[in-house]
Amino acid sequence: MNYEQIESDQTLPTRGKIIWAIDSVKNPEQSWNLIQELNTWSQLLNCDVQPTFIFSETNLGYPPALGLPWQDRYREVAERLSKHFLSAAKVNNQVDAKIIFEPSASNQEMAEKVALYASRCRATMIFSGFHHQQTWNPFRIDGVAEPLMSLSRVPLLLMNQDALPSRQQISVLFPTDFSRRSKVSLYHLIPLAKKVKAKVILFNQVELPKIYPLGFSQSAAQNLESMDSMLKDLELVSEQNVKIWENLVKENNLACQSQVTREHHSLASEILSACHQNGANLIALSNHRGPISQIIAGGLARELVMRAPCPVLIFAKPKNVQNPKISNLGTIAEIIQNSFAPTNNPSAF
Repeated sequence: MNYEQIESDQTLPTRGKIIWAIDSVKNPEQSWNLIQELNTWSQLLNCDVQPTFIFSETNLGYPPALGLPWQDRYREVAERLSKHFLSAAKVNNQVDAKIIFEPSASNQEMAEKVALYASRCRATMIFSGFHHQQTWNPFRIDGVAEPLMSLSRVPLLLMNQDALPSRQQISVLFPTDFSRRSKVSLYHLIPLAKKVKAKVILFNQVELPKIYPLGFSQSAAQNLESMDSMLKDLELVSEQNVKIWENLVKENNLACQSQVTREHHSLASEILSACHQNGANLIALSNHRGPISQIIAGGLARELVMRAPCPVLIFAKPKNVQNPKISNLGTIAEIIQNSFAPTNNPSAF
């Protein structure tokens, strides 16, 4: 077992690594779909899988009132628990497990350590499954999965307990609003898609205008006619934009198609509908975050992760790509290496 000491590694690993962030209190026998998905990505990306456990006083069962001496034996207890978990999980290309200790029971702080470790070892991605948490907040996700959605600089693959594993042939739906953040995320998706020979489906929803174009002085018929004309213009612009993006993806020898639809339901519902219509078995997107949306509605990425019938790949903090041409991005290893800011202050976990 590798424990929490982490050194800064200035060299790229010769083989990619998937960090499997494990919730040690879950039963691996109830995670068959998750393990099957993990094995699929390990094979497609030709990556090792490193089970990564993060323990705190809460999931080790030590009451805080016992004081510091309980920490002296946490390694022994953590190793026993992790071995028991992995003995029931049949994971391909598995390397030695990593055990990280976080004194705090905060999911936020535990997620920070997982994200930092993944960045420092230049992981290809973080993989995590989760179960819906029964709380007053219906948009709450349990464990470290939720804070990782906003903290990870490494691509994050999340899968809820009801999602079906991907097939060997990946078909990825990429919702976009044509923003710079979305474009940067597409830049980072391209090398992954090339590695697994995935088909890319671009999706854009044309939102309904939030104001009446002709004001209240016009008749209802005139307003509806003007609204329809505006929407047709917006659809035309979106179709032109999505074709440009589609051509950029095709320049990288990837199969690509696009879909533009007018708003009829919520964006998450439209994305899930497009996923079903196009036979996509993966959704990939940038995580557009905002405090109001997270408090009130949970955010688009969070809602998709909870409702999607397939895994969701999230680019939470992708580094901006300076070169505007997708075709000059380089290899997947170079993309991953350039995605992380250099760290000169390694710390112990």
